[in-house]
Amino acid sequence: MASTAGTRALVSVGTGVTAFCFVTAGLATALTPHIAFSVLVALPAGVAVGVVVSLLSWSQLWSRASLRPLLFGASAVGYTLIGGTAVRYTLPQARGYLTIQHAVATAGIVGVAVFIAARATRRTDAAKRG
Repeated sequence: MASTAGTRALVSVGTGVTAFCFVTAGLATALTPHIAFSVLVALPAGVAVGVVVSLLSWSQLWSRASLRPLLFGASAVGYTLIGGTAVRYTLPQARGYLTIQHAVATAGIVGVAVFIAARATRRTDAAKRG
């Protein structure tokens, strides 16, 4: 499995995007009955958590080779969520077919598939080395 600085940066940002999406959506949903503009609270909290997760991924988690498949899978979830949401809001024809629930389910499937592929690649690389 490649461990270049570019891959590390891409995965670190992706894990931050995933954390941002889930914290923002979860907090906004939880606060909606209590606060009229819950997004104004959820967005800064999501950004803060996303930045912290990105920095932790870059500085602490990447050095543990056993966690890299999990980081790859988590980053794929965030990128897939952003991509699905972008398609939904950019293409009016897709709005009837692609819901947020579909995007979340697809992101989960992609994340698991990337995790499995990264884990298999890691095992193959380890077998070739020794």
